[in-house]
Amino acid sequence: MKRVKVILFCVIAALLLSDTVTAAQYAFRVTFTDKNNTPYTFTNPSAYLCARSLARRSAQSIPLDSADFPVNPAYVDSVVHLTGGTLHLTSRWLNTCVLLLTDSTQILHLTGVSFISNVKFVGYYNVHLHKNILNSY
Repeated sequence: MKRVKVILFCVIAALLLSDTVTAAQYAFRVTFTDKNNTPYTFTNPSAYLCARSLARRSAQSIPLDSADFPVNPAYVDSVVHLTGGTLHLTSRWLNTCVLLLTDSTQILHLTGVSFISNVKFVGYYNVHLHKNILNSY
């Protein structure tokens, strides 16, 4: 009986440790060159800015700028598809996204992509930040 308990303990420990080992993620910031062919327009700012933001801009006479457009979704979709990574976040003002990859070499698939200006390693996480969620932004 004692032997069974030891074997069972070892199996459970191995399963827990293997989940920890495979859960590591590498974070990369991908900076895009432009916001060309974006589905967003100046004529419909409510599609990408909240009412409060639009009211504040109106009250302070702040004009809309292309930096206000969200990151081009086609660019983000392409980057996620090419790397097999998980989208962590996007920044419309920096025109970037952060990807999480379990295999850091997958980032090399972005080499030479025309709409990417820079790729930078920004972090390592020994646990999954996003488990079993859909990529949405």
